[in-house]
Amino acid sequence: MVALAACTSSPSGGSGSGTGGPGQRSVDPRLTDPSLPTEMVFTNIAQAAGGTVRNKLVVVLHGTSANPQAHTELSNALSADGYHVATVRYNAVLSVTGGCPDVTQEEDPDCHQDLRAETAFGQGVADPEGSARNHPLLNITRTNSAVNRTLKLVNYLATTYPSEGWGQFLQRDAAGACTSFSTTYGACNLHWSKVVLMGHSQGASVALYLSSFYPVDRVGMLSGAYDAWDNGDGTLTTANWVAARKAKIPVARVTDFVHTRDVGIARIWAVEQTLGLSGAQTNVLTSARPWGSSHRLVTTLTPSCPLDASQAHNATAQDLCAPDGQFVPVWRYMAGGA
Repeated sequence: MVALAACTSSPSGGSGSGTGGPGQRSVDPRLTDPSLPTEMVFTNIAQAAGGTVRNKLVVVLHGTSANPQAHTELSNALSADGYHVATVRYNAVLSVTGGCPDVTQEEDPDCHQDLRAETAFGQGVADPEGSARNHPLLNITRTNSAVNRTLKLVNYLATTYPSEGWGQFLQRDAAGACTSFSTTYGACNLHWSKVVLMGHSQGASVALYLSSFYPVDRVGMLSGAYDAWDNGDGTLTTANWVAARKAKIPVARVTDFVHTRDVGIARIWAVEQTLGLSGAQTNVLTSARPWGSSHRLVTTLTPSCPLDASQAHNATAQDLCAPDGQFVPVWRYMAGGA
């Protein structure tokens, strides 16, 4: 069994590190929902669009034991390309191999789905199709779920900074009244068709899972998704939910980006194969954007964090490990598809 390191990170490093670039705003989760705990260090990060505004919202989901402050370069790059960007602080404390070790494949074949569902929607909370799932090692409340935190953040930004254009991503009429209210989370629903979900590591899996319930514009998976079992004989079995929900995922708009030295690359490629992502595995260093329109991108570039225990895994998205400026074209391609 391969042991996958957690995606822990420092809040600083790289040219876009620390407090972030122009326009990046730190938002304490408690400001968005008084039921959430105050987090003054690892907060949400929001950045309005610069340049030619695309009227699209990129929601960035960090990896296990990581934080939004690890992705300031990604936020800067997408904001400068015309996207509004919301990097959400959410509960991602349990890794996939910690929560669903390979030895439990037979006794708990739906473990991955239970993990993703509770992280996304909350413990015992019905998803948009009415199904509620729990993972035995998690205790994520409705309030602390990734969906609640995302909805509350965008609603807060739309109300607090009305001139920045966040309101266009909520289902509201011309007068600003909500036309689709979530009674589950107590917030106005997003215009999901205007949303790009981009996640790193565990965030990639959560983004993919959410895209099977909401009609998002695109999905960008960075060093993920890991939802596959290692059978112990050199083969892998993709988690049940990936194939079961494939028909509801915008597969033609899903792009994966992974370092070839990622210890979990076989799992990632297994998920790619099950999804049927288009194009050949293409090294972003040996050809130019748009890389033959491939949705299966790889890199061999040396990470810029030699002391990081998961340097190759973190190299696709985290400030400390992604060589400065090298993957900006990749991130923008994943968000826009061209």
